Parts: sequence; C-alpha cells; structure tokens
Amino acid sequence: MDEYKSILDAIATQRDELKAKEENLRTRTDLLEKKTSGNSRCFQAELDKERNLIRTEGRRLDQLRDELEKWRIELMDKRERLEEEVKEGVAIVARERLESPRQRRQ
Repeated sequence: MDEYKSILDAIATQRDELKAKEENLRTRTDLLEKKTSGNSRCFQAELDKERNLIRTEGRRLDQLRDELEKWRIELMDKRERLEEEVKEGVAIVARERLESPRQRRQ
C-alpha cells in the first residue's frame, strides 16, 4: 500500500510540475504575443508612413508633369509665333528684293 501511495504521490507531483510548466508556457506565450503585436503595430505604422510618403511623392510628380506639359505647350506656341515672324520677315525681304530691281529700271 505504501508503494501505491508513493506512486500516487509521484503522479500528483508530476501533475503539479506539468501544471506549473503549462502556466509558465502560457505566461511566455502571452508575453510573446504582446511583443509580436507591438512589433506588428510598429511595422504597420511604418508601412502606413511609407505609403503616405509614396502618395505624396506621386502627387508631387503629377504636379511636375502638369507643369512640364504647360511649359511644353507655351514653348510650342512661342516657336510657332517665331516661325510665323521669320516667314513674314523672309517674305518682306523677298518682296523688297523683287521690287528693288524694278525701281532701278524705272
């Protein structure tokens, strides 16, 4: 009977040790989850910050593209005006040269 009682005591001791280990594992798991959750929140915050920066840069690039397009259109208009002025100037010079020999003949 003493042997039976010592076996029961050993089982009870092992059960208590297992319960202590289980509680220790729960505590460690909770700590790990809290750390992981905190890290996850930090990572998410960093990701959100990076996304916002990318969006901001995208908007700036769009503004620059719009500005460049506006300048391109202005330059094309100036070029067309200059070409027109040059054509008019060439036409005037050509007319003057054509008229100049006629005036000499008269």
